[in-house]
Amino acid sequence: MKSPFIGRSLPSCVGRTDEGTPVSLLDFRGRALAVFPGGEEDGSLARAVARSANKFLALEVSAIVISTRSEDDLAALRSRDRLPMVLLSDFSRDIHRFFECPEEGFCPAFLADEEGHIAAAIRPSAPEARVRAVLEAASRLRQGKPANGQDPDD
Repeated sequence: MKSPFIGRSLPSCVGRTDEGTPVSLLDFRGRALAVFPGGEEDGSLARAVARSANKFLALEVSAIVISTRSEDDLAALRSRDRLPMVLLSDFSRDIHRFFECPEEGFCPAFLADEEGHIAAAIRPSAPEARVRAVLEAASRLRQGKPANGQDPDD
């Protein structure tokens, strides 16, 4: 079954980086973007994305982890784990609401193309599996193939 997110534009909602800079997901247009809302409280999702930072760079995909944690909490996480990617605080939960993230549990991950349209929606799963699935979708997108906006079981 095709995800209802496929083909939709990224939201214009604004979050703040761990340094306090306001950022909209639309600021990333012109470059493929891997969006990981719902950064787990323990930082496991951010660390999983960080471990694959070179793979995202090789595919020319920006990766962003979006959390409901405060900017100060994200700054501490970045410092402690030396994270290379953008961490975005969605304290207002506007971005999380757009992506229909549950209050508890895993959120889906998304891959947007250079025009800012969602090309793949990845089923909520453990952090490493989500990162792997987004990288596979990004590789297909780079090969000119559909990024596969369907769940792998459909």
